[in-house]
Amino acid sequence: MDFIKKIVFYPKMAARYLAGIFLRFFYGLFVVSSKFLLIILGIVISLALLSYNTLDTSLNTASENTPSNIIGLPGSYVSDLLIQLFGASSLFLTVSLIIWGIYLLIRKNKPFWSTLFIFLVSFSILTLSFQIIYEEGGLLGYFIFYKIEPFFEFLFGPNQEINGTNFTPQGIIYFFICISALALSNY
Repeated sequence: MDFIKKIVFYPKMAARYLAGIFLRFFYGLFVVSSKFLLIILGIVISLALLSYNTLDTSLNTASENTPSNIIGLPGSYVSDLLIQLFGASSLFLTVSLIIWGIYLLIRKNKPFWSTLFIFLVSFSILTLSFQIIYEEGGLLGYFIFYKIEPFFEFLFGPNQEINGTNFTPQGIIYFFICISALALSNY
Protein backbone atom coordinates (compact mmCIF):
# COMPACT_ATOMS: atom_id res chain seq x y z
CA MET A 1 0.00 0.00 0.00
CA ASP A 2 2.86 2.36 0.85
CA PHE A 3 4.44 1.62 -2.52
CA ILE A 4 1.23 2.69 -4.35
CA LYS A 5 1.13 6.01 -2.46
CA LYS A 6 4.70 6.75 -3.53
CA ILE A 7 3.91 6.00 -7.16
CA VAL A 8 0.94 8.38 -7.08
CA PHE A 9 2.78 11.07 -5.07
CA TYR A 10 5.92 11.44 -7.21
CA PRO A 11 4.19 12.51 -10.47
CA LYS A 12 2.24 15.18 -8.56
CA MET A 13 5.43 16.43 -6.95
CA ALA A 14 7.24 16.46 -10.30
CA ALA A 15 4.34 18.34 -11.91
CA ARG A 16 4.44 20.99 -9.15
CA TYR A 17 8.20 21.31 -9.53
CA LEU A 18 7.99 21.72 -13.32
CA ALA A 19 5.13 24.20 -12.96
CA GLY A 20 7.29 26.27 -10.61
CA ILE A 21 10.16 26.23 -13.09
CA PHE A 22 7.88 27.31 -15.95
CA LEU A 23 6.29 30.06 -13.85
CA ARG A 24 9.70 31.46 -12.86
CA PHE A 25 10.85 31.31 -16.49
CA PHE A 26 7.78 33.09 -17.86
CA TYR A 27 7.85 35.65 -15.05
CA GLY A 28 11.49 36.43 -15.83
CA LEU A 29 10.68 36.64 -19.53
CA PHE A 30 7.80 39.02 -18.75
CA VAL A 31 10.00 41.24 -16.56
CA VAL A 32 12.77 41.52 -19.15
CA SER A 33 10.33 42.09 -22.02
CA SER A 34 8.53 44.81 -20.06
CA LYS A 35 11.85 46.64 -19.64
CA PHE A 36 12.49 46.44 -23.38
CA LEU A 37 8.89 47.52 -23.97
CA LEU A 38 9.54 50.73 -22.00
CA ILE A 39 12.52 51.53 -24.22
CA ILE A 40 10.66 50.72 -27.44
CA LEU A 41 7.61 52.70 -26.31
CA GLY A 42 9.81 55.70 -25.54
CA ILE A 43 11.44 55.52 -28.98
CA VAL A 44 8.12 55.12 -30.82
CA ILE A 45 6.49 58.02 -28.95
CA SER A 46 9.61 60.13 -29.58
CA LEU A 47 9.31 59.47 -33.31
CA ALA A 48 5.61 60.36 -33.18
CA LEU A 49 6.32 63.62 -31.34
CA LEU A 50 9.22 64.61 -33.56
CA SER A 51 7.11 64.13 -36.70
CA TYR A 52 4.07 65.92 -35.21
CA ASN A 53 2.10 68.03 -37.67
CA THR A 54 -0.85 70.17 -36.60
CA LEU A 55 -2.63 69.41 -39.89
CA ASP A 56 -2.62 65.63 -39.37
CA THR A 57 -5.83 63.83 -38.49
CA SER A 58 -6.16 63.83 -34.70
CA LEU A 59 -8.66 64.37 -31.92
CA ASN A 60 -9.20 68.03 -32.86
CA THR A 61 -8.42 68.00 -36.57
CA ALA A 62 -10.33 66.25 -39.33
CA SER A 63 -8.47 65.67 -42.58
CA GLU A 64 -8.85 63.41 -45.59
CA ASN A 65 -5.11 63.38 -46.24
CA THR A 66 -2.92 60.60 -44.97
CA PRO A 67 -1.02 61.59 -41.83
CA SER A 68 2.54 62.80 -42.32
CA ASN A 69 3.49 61.34 -38.95
CA ILE A 70 6.16 58.63 -39.14
CA ILE A 71 4.08 56.27 -36.99
CA GLY A 72 0.95 56.97 -39.03
CA LEU A 73 -2.54 57.57 -37.70
CA PRO A 74 -1.86 56.22 -34.18
CA GLY A 75 1.22 58.44 -34.00
CA SER A 76 -0.76 61.52 -34.97
CA TYR A 77 -3.37 60.80 -32.29
CA VAL A 78 -0.80 60.08 -29.58
CA SER A 79 1.42 63.05 -30.42
CA ASP A 80 -1.56 65.42 -30.58
CA LEU A 81 -2.83 64.22 -27.22
CA LEU A 82 0.59 64.50 -25.57
CA ILE A 83 1.30 67.93 -27.07
CA GLN A 84 -2.08 69.20 -25.88
CA LEU A 85 -1.73 67.77 -22.38
CA PHE A 86 1.96 68.28 -21.65
CA GLY A 87 3.24 70.55 -24.39
CA ALA A 88 6.96 70.59 -25.10
CA SER A 89 7.68 68.74 -21.89
CA SER A 90 6.18 65.60 -23.47
CA LEU A 91 9.62 65.09 -25.04
CA PHE A 92 10.95 64.76 -21.48
CA LEU A 93 8.41 61.99 -20.99
CA THR A 94 9.79 59.97 -23.87
CA VAL A 95 13.40 60.51 -22.84
CA SER A 96 12.43 59.50 -19.30
CA LEU A 97 10.79 56.31 -20.55
CA ILE A 98 13.92 55.35 -22.48
CA ILE A 99 16.23 56.14 -19.57
CA TRP A 100 13.94 54.35 -17.13
CA GLY A 101 13.88 51.23 -19.30
CA ILE A 102 17.67 51.20 -19.58
CA TYR A 103 17.98 51.78 -15.85
CA LEU A 104 15.64 48.87 -15.11
CA LEU A 105 17.66 46.62 -17.42
CA ILE A 106 20.86 47.48 -15.61
CA ARG A 107 19.57 47.43 -12.02
CA LYS A 108 17.27 44.95 -10.33
CA ASN A 109 14.79 44.81 -7.45
CA LYS A 110 13.79 48.45 -7.19
CA PRO A 111 10.46 49.62 -5.75
CA PHE A 112 8.22 50.21 -8.76
CA TRP A 113 5.24 52.10 -7.34
CA SER A 114 7.22 54.67 -5.38
CA THR A 115 9.42 55.32 -8.40
CA LEU A 116 6.40 55.67 -10.67
CA PHE A 117 4.70 58.07 -8.25
CA ILE A 118 7.77 60.29 -7.92
CA PHE A 119 8.27 60.23 -11.70
CA LEU A 120 4.68 61.33 -12.36
CA VAL A 121 4.85 64.08 -9.73
CA SER A 122 8.14 65.41 -11.08
CA PHE A 123 6.89 65.24 -14.66
CA SER A 124 3.72 67.16 -13.81
CA ILE A 125 5.80 69.73 -11.93
CA LEU A 126 8.00 70.12 -15.00
CA THR A 127 4.95 71.30 -16.94
CA LEU A 128 4.81 74.26 -14.55
CA SER A 129 7.87 75.70 -16.21
CA PHE A 130 5.95 76.76 -19.29
CA GLN A 131 2.60 78.44 -19.30
CA ILE A 132 1.39 78.94 -22.88
CA ILE A 133 -1.47 76.50 -23.43
CA TYR A 134 -0.99 73.86 -26.15
CA GLU A 135 2.42 75.30 -26.92
CA GLU A 136 5.11 74.72 -24.34
CA GLY A 137 3.27 73.80 -21.16
CA GLY A 138 0.21 72.00 -22.40
CA LEU A 139 -3.14 71.87 -20.70
CA LEU A 140 -1.79 70.30 -17.51
CA GLY A 141 0.90 72.96 -17.15
CA TYR A 142 -1.68 75.68 -17.77
CA PHE A 143 -4.04 74.51 -15.03
CA ILE A 144 -1.38 73.74 -12.46
CA PHE A 145 0.45 77.00 -13.16
CA TYR A 146 -2.55 79.27 -12.75
CA LYS A 147 -3.73 77.50 -9.61
CA ILE A 148 -0.45 77.97 -7.75
CA GLU A 149 1.02 81.05 -9.50
CA PRO A 150 0.16 83.41 -6.59
CA PHE A 151 2.03 81.11 -4.20
CA PHE A 152 5.11 81.13 -6.45
CA GLU A 153 5.05 84.90 -6.82
CA PHE A 154 4.86 85.24 -3.05
CA LEU A 155 7.89 82.97 -2.56
CA PHE A 156 10.12 83.77 -5.53
CA GLY A 157 8.92 87.05 -7.01
CA PRO A 158 7.45 87.70 -10.48
CA ASN A 159 8.02 85.44 -13.47
CA GLN A 160 10.76 86.06 -16.00
CA GLU A 161 10.32 86.31 -19.75
CA ILE A 162 12.75 84.34 -21.91
CA ASN A 163 12.39 84.50 -25.73
CA GLY A 164 8.81 85.74 -25.47
CA THR A 165 7.77 82.87 -23.21
CA ASN A 166 6.77 83.53 -19.63
CA PHE A 167 9.07 81.15 -17.75
CA THR A 168 9.03 80.10 -14.11
CA PRO A 169 12.31 78.74 -12.80
CA GLN A 170 10.42 77.26 -9.86
CA GLY A 171 9.13 74.43 -12.03
CA ILE A 172 12.65 73.37 -12.94
CA ILE A 173 13.76 73.69 -9.30
CA TYR A 174 10.91 71.48 -8.11
CA PHE A 175 11.56 69.03 -10.95
CA PHE A 176 15.15 68.55 -9.78
CA ILE A 177 13.99 68.21 -6.17
CA CYS A 178 11.68 65.38 -7.23
CA ILE A 179 14.39 63.76 -9.34
CA SER A 180 16.74 63.79 -6.35
CA ALA A 181 13.97 62.21 -4.26
CA LEU A 182 13.63 59.60 -7.00
CA ALA A 183 17.34 58.85 -6.82
CA LEU A 184 17.18 58.55 -3.04
CA SER A 185 14.15 56.23 -3.18
CA ASN A 186 16.24 53.68 -5.07
CA TYR A 187 18.87 53.32 -2.35
